[in-house]
Amino acid sequence: MLGGGGACSLPLSKVRMPSEGASARIGSKAMEGGRKRRSWRSASFPLLLLLSLALELVLPVAQARSLRFVTLLYRHGDRSPVKAYPRDPYQESAWPQGFGQLSQEGMQQQWDLGQALRRRYNGFLNSSYNRQEIYIRSTDFDRTLMSAEANLAGLYPPEGWQVFNPNISWQPIPVHTVPDSAEHLLKFPLSPCPRYEQLQNETRQTAEYVNKTIQYMGFLEMVANKTGIQDVSLESVWSVYDTLFCEKTHKKHLPDWVTLNVMTQLKQLKDFSFEFLFGIHKRVEKARLQGGVLLSQIRKNLTLAANASTPRHFKMLMYSAVSLFLGGVLAFSLLPSCEQKKTSCSFQQRFSCSVKEISKLALPSLCSNYRCYRKTPRCSHKQQRTLSLSITL
Repeated sequence: MLGGGGACSLPLSKVRMPSEGASARIGSKAMEGGRKRRSWRSASFPLLLLLSLALELVLPVAQARSLRFVTLLYRHGDRSPVKAYPRDPYQESAWPQGFGQLSQEGMQQQWDLGQALRRRYNGFLNSSYNRQEIYIRSTDFDRTLMSAEANLAGLYPPEGWQVFNPNISWQPIPVHTVPDSAEHLLKFPLSPCPRYEQLQNETRQTAEYVNKTIQYMGFLEMVANKTGIQDVSLESVWSVYDTLFCEKTHKKHLPDWVTLNVMTQLKQLKDFSFEFLFGIHKRVEKARLQGGVLLSQIRKNLTLAANASTPRHFKMLMYSAVSLFLGGVLAFSLLPSCEQKKTSCSFQQRFSCSVKEISKLALPSLCSNYRCYRKTPRCSHKQQRTLSLSITL
């Protein structure tokens, strides 16, 4: 079963979460597979962040192990803004394909990621596309569907009998989706979910939320006046930052009021709005409600992969989704303030061996362009954070 799970479910009965204030244990284990350094096409390339959630077995160093199954989740590539503010000089007509669409840079990013995946899993995946090895699932957004297609172009350039035109180094590979109204596996927020809404209302009453509102009240009023947005709040101001960030990335001239200090404060509020969704108050329960559906499905797939009597089928399940959903899954970590860069990618791997199997959920180095990216003090440099979370298989 590749789909399933409904809104507001608590499917992870076998997932043991750390306490609300628990800290991550730091390890140093490198990810399976080598990381080759490479140069990217331009200095403006949004840093590739490989957020690797690797389900690995704790084995003696000398013990041989074989990779059996991989679940891979990544964010779409660079895109245009999802919307403009009322006084924005760059309305939808200013963008070649309109709002929320994958850019040429985003296509290149995903192709590069596909090439990186080819190097990482070369030998595990067949060098040519085999429909019995991999299944690709995307949300029903143009940018995630196109990201999956660009990624697959890098992962599976046609060779031999798969070449249908010698002038085209590409082949069609199926990407599966469901209508957004029927999406339960890769959607955030899952709605209706009365309990999640209750938790958000409780979060709004916390001292941290109230103090942040008071602290930035004047700044939010300024943003409202400059943008023409009638009601700017801690929860909605992220869209202003997102729009301005996209415009800056695409080298558009920003209004005079958008200074470096303004962008810094907007980013801080954007990060806070992300923490509001998944943290501040009862982080663990929020994570279960919003990221638990997919994690439960991954757990089921890993269980099947570990069962020697189960008929072998796919080697890899690939999911293409938007940033908020990826954040919901990563909320199971202890790093809620870590930003999901364009083309962020998560791996979950299943190894087999002849000894007793122990699985852990780990978040290795935050890497961009295969160079470690230091985001916050909690995103430690050149280290793997092994979380005190385990899935019993």
